[in-house]
Formats: sequence, C-alpha cells, structure tokens
Amino acid sequence: MAAVDEKYAEDLEAWREEMTATWLYGVASAAESNPIQAQLFIDLAKAAEEQAGIVARGMPPPPTPVRPSRRAPRGAARVRDRAAGPRPPEAGREQGQLPEAT
Repeated sequence: MAAVDEKYAEDLEAWREEMTATWLYGVASAAESNPIQAQLFIDLAKAAEEQAGIVARGMPPPPTPVRPSRRAPRGAARVRDRAAGPRPPEAGREQGQLPEAT
C-alpha cells in the first residue's frame, strides 16, 4: 500500500507542476506584445494542460483544482516586469536594487 501512496504522491506532484506551468504560460502569453511569441506561450500552456490530463488519468481519485505554488506568482511578476520594458537605472537605485555608480 505504501508503494501505491508513493506513486500517487509522485503523480500528484507532476500534475501540480504541469498545471502551474499552464498558469505561468498563460501569464507569459498575456504579457507578450509579439503575437507570434504570445501564440507560442498559448501552445505551451495547452501542451502542459494536456500532459497534466495524461498524468491525472492514472490517479484515482482525480486531483482537486490546483493553486499556483508560492513561487509561481513571483515568477509571474518577473514576466510582467520584463514585458513592461526596461526600467531606468534610477528606479532600481531608489529601491536599493542597484549599487551606486562609482
């Protein structure tokens, strides 16, 4: 029975990772201004969701809806920041992110 529980736990983790990837690809596609690259992220999201579905088929009971991991929103914020374009150096210095010029 422990082997079955371990297999379920492994499958659940794989399913969660695929669903988190689906969510992150959706964020990236929404932030992307280039329509070709946005479509690439949409296609990747679909592929990750399909893979999650394949994993879930072997999981009795089926997994419950997933929420992104605690790290995922930070990754999404970085994607959105990069999509907004480069920040002037002064903006980072004001927030203590860049060293003073020498």
